[in-house]
Amino acid sequence: MSAPNGSIEDPDGEWTESPQSSPDPFAKYLNFAPRYPTDDLSLNSSNLRYSAPLRSPYPHPLDGLCVFANAMTYKETYVRSFSAAVRNKPSWTEKILDRKLFAKWLREAQQQAPLCDGGEHRVLTWDEKDVNYAHNELVNVYKPFVEGLREAGMKLEPDVDGVWREDEFVDEDLRMELINAVATLENTPKSKRDWHPGSNKKVLDLVHPSLWPIIYGRTLSIQTGDPIKPAQRMGNVGFSQKFCWLPSEFEVSPSGDRTTIKSYINNLSSPSQKSLFYPILEKIFTKFVPLFNHVLGDLKMGKHNFRRVFATGEDAWWSDGLIELTNENHEIKWEKLLNQFINGEELNVNFSERMPHVSKRFDADGLGDPEFEGCNGSDDSDDEEINQRGNPNIYEVRENMGGFINRNWEPPKITEDVKLEGKTLKVIVKLANIILTPKKPMYRGGSWHVEAIMKG
Repeated sequence: MSAPNGSIEDPDGEWTESPQSSPDPFAKYLNFAPRYPTDDLSLNSSNLRYSAPLRSPYPHPLDGLCVFANAMTYKETYVRSFSAAVRNKPSWTEKILDRKLFAKWLREAQQQAPLCDGGEHRVLTWDEKDVNYAHNELVNVYKPFVEGLREAGMKLEPDVDGVWREDEFVDEDLRMELINAVATLENTPKSKRDWHPGSNKKVLDLVHPSLWPIIYGRTLSIQTGDPIKPAQRMGNVGFSQKFCWLPSEFEVSPSGDRTTIKSYINNLSSPSQKSLFYPILEKIFTKFVPLFNHVLGDLKMGKHNFRRVFATGEDAWWSDGLIELTNENHEIKWEKLLNQFINGEELNVNFSERMPHVSKRFDADGLGDPEFEGCNGSDDSDDEEINQRGNPNIYEVRENMGGFINRNWEPPKITEDVKLEGKTLKVIVKLANIILTPKKPMYRGGSWHVEAIMKG
């Protein structure tokens, strides 16, 4: 799906250039501004080297600015993952107030921390600052926002940053309508089935824009009757010079309670298909509109670059501040921290403080699974362990794991320029079915990729 007409692409699909006053012969290639919003129109000048038209406030992976490529710290990654996992639990807004249950979830998250460098060592996750931050953000930020949405009759919720979800999205009647309609597309001879490339005949493409795209030099223009040529672009990166998908126009009512498909959908153009599929797809798309609004609101606010943790990026691998804890010593500190949390006490466990080696087990009463990974009976001291690289039974504690910025997640602002209500959208429709058999019982999913390339 692209943004509303006029916000990203010209109506005629051409890439227009603004008049230039600069004598710079390369000026016409430089008249671009970031895809995030700005009130300073002076940015649209020839001495700025940005990559996307000023009229687009939304970033795209193919902009050339690497807007989605800023690496996150390890600390931020596991705190984000934990928060999203908690918010996917049923009745999570009530359950997070149970500190004992919350501590159980923390233990489960900590136990899932992966071995690093091919299983040679562990890196500390979940110190006192992490626990405080994750709990505070869930209780004082996410919880009241989601409860406010529910009071307003909305079921959508924030998932991982920049992603919005809604459980029980489609009611059972509409779901069965879609299933029965799709069955009419599946009843084709085996020789004519369009299996998705690389899927080992597990993914059957039913409606796909690549089956009937514009082919430059061959597809004729309905206006002139001449073959359509690729638009002139400033470069080839991200633009196809051979093909172009054909979007359909979806008109959303001003109230957002209805969608009308104003043009045909590629692969679903016969009268019988239109009468069968279009009403179903219109209902489903209408349910997506609030989700799209929130995603666009996040993008406009630059939430794709939102970070909770700041780190210098310096390598602390051989830092003098590196402390190594055996599993047993880490276990003692970790359980003490969880007990402090359960009792509502100040969290003051210092994982960077060296301890004498112990071999006993420590288990808090009633906290999760009592099975803990030991240290294989080793009697070595911590000082001796420090020199034992490649030991998966130690935790490496770095002082340079990054610190939390005084910043929490905040909901997007759904302003009029973001809302899709009352706008006509260009939408690409795909339908596919995953078909498993006793000989092919599992589908692992496709690879991460950008959906299509830029219009060209």
